[in-house]
Amino acid sequence: MTTTEDKPDRLMSVTEVAEWLQVSKAWVIAHANGNRRPALIRVKVGKCVRFRRQDIDRFIKECEEFAA
Repeated sequence: MTTTEDKPDRLMSVTEVAEWLQVSKAWVIAHANGNRRPALIRVKVGKCVRFRRQDIDRFIKECEEFAA
């Protein structure tokens, strides 16, 4: 199985992001839709929603700053 560490530029699915952050898929979707803050940047590929690793890293940093 390929992981995001193997290919850091590979787009991640909602499920992969949820597993990585240890949250529910609904939580990821709420932040990606802008319903929760900070917003999680997403990439729409047709009907699919995907995420870039660097955007997730930036989101984590925003959460750290928001909590401080």
